Amino acid sequence: VATLEGLDVTAKAEFESLKAKLIPDVSKGLIDNKDEIVEANLYAASMLGKKHASLLGSRFGFFVTDISKPVNNQFIADLIQTRASATCVISLDVFEDQNAHALLSGHITRDGKYCLIAVIDISA
Repeated sequence: VATLEGLDVTAKAEFESLKAKLIPDVSKGLIDNKDEIVEANLYAASMLGKKHASLLGSRFGFFVTDISKPVNNQFIADLIQTRASATCVISLDVFEDQNAHALLSGHITRDGKYCLIAVIDISA
């Protein structure tokens, strides 16, 4: 499992920049091209119902509802293919009795190895 310490300088700097630019209650994470979460803030872990250490190495798609998986997959594909910023709205399967609705915004790191994602809970 990769950690922020194992990332190249460019990816680490971009992740730190993303953390600094966004408001504190936004989940922020870094996933690799295999959908594996390699870094996330504590709010992301809380939002996804996991401890921070156990969140790292998990696949982000595991938390996406079945109905939102095609949207999430297209979001990631668009990021990788266009290397432009992208956004989408998905549902996350994080609660036993209801789903959380989230706005995802992301971009690919300059080296093309990682996707920086901000996840905003927009549940009513």
